[in-house]
Amino acid sequence: MKLITKDEIVWKIKLFLRGPLRPVFRFLAFFFYNTHYVEGSAGKLQIGKRVGLANTLCNLSSGNITIGDYCAFGQNVMLITGVHLFKNGKRASLVNGSSEGWGGGEEEVPSSGRDIDIGEGCFVGSGSIISGPVKVGEHSIICAGAVVTKDVESHQIVAGVPAKPIGDTREL
Repeated sequence: MKLITKDEIVWKIKLFLRGPLRPVFRFLAFFFYNTHYVEGSAGKLQIGKRVGLANTLCNLSSGNITIGDYCAFGQNVMLITGVHLFKNGKRASLVNGSSEGWGGGEEEVPSSGRDIDIGEGCFVGSGSIISGPVKVGEHSIICAGAVVTKDVESHQIVAGVPAKPIGDTREL
């Protein structure tokens, strides 16, 4: 008769529990990793399949945000379409002496025209800021902490403030 060791028992228990517990862990990972914040109309946000947003802030005040399939975002990324317009050195809503609440209304914060379009398969590093209007080409990498204010071509790696090209993903 063969004796069963403690390690074999632990291994068999882990193997037995793996199947039933896998959906629980997937749900928890999805819940914690895909928590994102939306400021503005959620109808202006289009998210592709298998996208990990990791507490990304999506500001939809002045445009739409479209995120392609298979994109991954690091922690604390900001996608910002909102803008406050200035005229003669003052916030636009204060030039005529009107102040419709603190936001200034359509005169100061336009509701469209500053769209952000992120292509398929992009990686956006933690702490990055993408300020519309911007188009990020497919399979691009935005390095951590980058501030993107201009279009990024497909397969481009950008870094810095403001973000500038530093490489090509096809060379990795």
